[in-house]
Formats: sequence, structure tokens, C-alpha cells
Amino acid sequence: MKHLKLTNNHPQGKRYVIADVHGCNKTLSALVNQLKITEHDTLFFLGDYIDRGPRSNEVIEYIIDLKNRYNVYCLKGNHEEIHESATMEDWHRLKDNTGKLLPKYQTFFDEMHYYIELQDAILVHAGINFNIPNPFEDFRCMLWTSSISMKTQNNTGKPIIKGHSKKPIGLIKEQISTRGNVIYLDNGCYDRTKPFGNLCCLELRSYELFIQPYID
Repeated sequence: MKHLKLTNNHPQGKRYVIADVHGCNKTLSALVNQLKITEHDTLFFLGDYIDRGPRSNEVIEYIIDLKNRYNVYCLKGNHEEIHESATMEDWHRLKDNTGKLLPKYQTFFDEMHYYIELQDAILVHAGINFNIPNPFEDFRCMLWTSSISMKTQNNTGKPIIKGHSKKPIGLIKEQISTRGNVIYLDNGCYDRTKPFGNLCCLELRSYELFIQPYID
């Protein structure tokens, strides 16, 4: 499904948006433990679950387990787009002896969305192309763009919350505190050089930012 519109999902619960995990499963697990999620809450992932970090296979297994227990929605990232050639040492564990993805992993990839529209935000991995008549038909831009400026072009009335391009933690905090119309959440959790190296999560009701330093 390319597009998911949720305008009133679980109104009593919290809604958490988690940035690019990139194979850092211990870091992700520690972040989720911070959140203390309940059955009323919803988790949204911005894509790029694999590559760069050491535990891509474990990340996928962990998110599948979360989906079985909680309200979880996953966006597709550019690394999922090229997953068959992704540089995962343990990629073979996801495939059968013919090289095809095992059914539960194929289902995981098939259920990803290009963007999710909420009542108060639009979630996307990379960006929205406002330079064309229908911005929500450019699915390649949603996975890959790093150059399109959306700050002056976003006329949706909703903030765009995105990953894909790692930003310093100070900039992420500033955009959240000012409630900008474009909010970057990717701090490059796999990159242990300052000002990077954190997995970030934004709660959409309170705009509280949760930060988990890299521990993989």
C-alpha cells in the first residue's frame, strides 16, 4: 500500500515517530524501553531499518514482533528499496535456499508505505516533491531526495516529519521546539561522531523528543 491515511487512530494513546534505525537493534530496543508503550499507543517508523549498523536482521525481527503486539506502521526507506543488494552480512538468514525472501519477511516489506498522512502530520522517509502538480505521486522522491527544500513549499497545513538525511542533534531539537513545518529526525544513530550517534523519537501529542545514544 503506497499511502496510508489515519485521521483518528487510537485517540487516547500516544503516537511515537521513530527515525532511521539502520541495523542498530540494541539501540532500538533501549529506545522502545524508554517509551513504555501500551496497547493504546502507536509506533510509526520512518524507514531505513537495514545497513550500516551491525544487526539488520535483528532489527527486522524485532519490529515484526512489535507489529504482532502493538499498533505499528512502517514506511519504506531507500535502503529497503534496494534490499536485495543491500550490504547485510546476515541477509541470507531472511531467504530460503532459492534466494527468495521467507514469507514473513516478504510480508514485512510488502506492508510498508511510501507516506502516512495523520490528522496533524505527514510522515515520509525522504521528502515530498512540491515542484510538481501532485506532490503525492512522486514515490521516488519520497524514498531518495536529499536536495528538495520543503520549508517554503509545504502548503499542506501539516508538518512533514522525515528521516533519510542525518542532521545534528541541536538542529533536530530546534526544529521540534519551534514546531517547524519540516522536522528532521535522523541523527545518524550508527555514526558515533558528535553531533550524531543517537536514535531519535518524537511523540506527536506532546512534541517530546526521546533520544537513545548508540549502544550496538
